[in-house]
Amino acid sequence: MLYLRKYAPELWDEKCELDAVSISDLKTNDNDISVWQVANDESNIGDIALAIALTRDRIQDFYAVVLKDKDISTKKLQMNPLPGETKYENLKNEHNNIKVPTFWEIGYLAEYMHKQMSNDDNVKYFTERFLKEQLYQAVKNNKISQTDIRDKKEYKKIKQALEEMESLYGKI
Repeated sequence: MLYLRKYAPELWDEKCELDAVSISDLKTNDNDISVWQVANDESNIGDIALAIALTRDRIQDFYAVVLKDKDISTKKLQMNPLPGETKYENLKNEHNNIKVPTFWEIGYLAEYMHKQMSNDDNVKYFTERFLKEQLYQAVKNNKISQTDIRDKKEYKKIKQALEEMESLYGKI
């Protein structure tokens, strides 16, 4: 199993040493760090990236780092599975949390993420255009409710992204 963690590259990139600025990117919720489950062959990475993007009010590009389950367990970090807060309802259960109850665990996780980021294969960049195309395909394939996007007020900017793709690829 792989996990995807969104991160702010300006806080991590081009640093020889891990520092407090990098660790500040690891915001916790009840001592948990949010990650999303990705298949080992990364076949679902586009859908997972869209699920991450849909945790916000609008679709924006982002960077993410790939973390490996075996490496996380080697660091003796525990998982705390909880549904994700995404508008991609079908993927809420692909969310998980890494428990970081003390500074030691968050430090171990930060060191591991920093190491993973040093290998370009572990760093993923999802463009806004790619994510909007993923949205279009997910709605077209009935993975995301078209009715929700078109009718719910909180989906206003997501609806605009869908309409932008429909102007390019055809109305769904």
